[in-house]
Amino acid sequence: MINDKKTSVIIMAAGKGTRLGGQIPKPLTTIKNQSILVKIINTVSKLKIENIIIVIGYKSKDVEDHVKKNLNHLSNILFAIQEILDGTLGAVVSGMNKISNNTDLVLVLPADNGWFLKPQTLERLIKTHTSTKAMVSLLLTREFNEGLHKVGYLTDKKRVLGVRPVNKEEIGEYGHLSGTGIICLNKYYFENNKHLIPQLPNGEYAVSRIIEVAINQFKNVSFEIVDKDEILTINTPEDLEYLKKSV
Repeated sequence: MINDKKTSVIIMAAGKGTRLGGQIPKPLTTIKNQSILVKIINTVSKLKIENIIIVIGYKSKDVEDHVKKNLNHLSNILFAIQEILDGTLGAVVSGMNKISNNTDLVLVLPADNGWFLKPQTLERLIKTHTSTKAMVSLLLTREFNEGLHKVGYLTDKKRVLGVRPVNKEEIGEYGHLSGTGIICLNKYYFENNKHLIPQLPNGEYAVSRIIEVAINQFKNVSFEIVDKDEILTINTPEDLEYLKKSV
């Protein structure tokens, strides 16, 4: 194991991918005969974690069949259905329902991020989370995507001190970093405090808001920085074309 804590992974793969066209589930977008989802599962499978829970929703059977066909050698994959697509909080809650009571830590990843992500980077995040006794830990970057990043994280050494709206010019300055959507959670802290996460103006609930809950409670929120070359969120046709040229 990575550490003495039992860790499971939740991969959020329930979305439709409207900005990519929505003709197939976004996680099944394929580059050089490999889907985004299979690539990410292969990465996290190297962590020797307890279980990998794939949260599915849009065309769930297609996604489940695809994973089973391409990764039948992995015996620790489970599937959870997100019945209502009301944001990433709902995805994580659905995935948590499949995790055993023996699990201590939960690593959460979106299915549209991390084609180039290295297992060692995730190991580093989990190690930092454990060594700092954090309730929440984030994988952050000095990059800023104007279409995705609405807030920045104010950091100091290994702690996240605050969350506030920022612009592109501020990222990388004064300790401000951007999120990647990759979060490590203390399972019991999350379960006991998820009801405090506020609803977004669009009616959805974002799991990342647990960060603000923890900071307001003076809990430790730690982080690691990932190299920009490891993070590419595939959200638009332009993102996809860039990835295809980079692989």
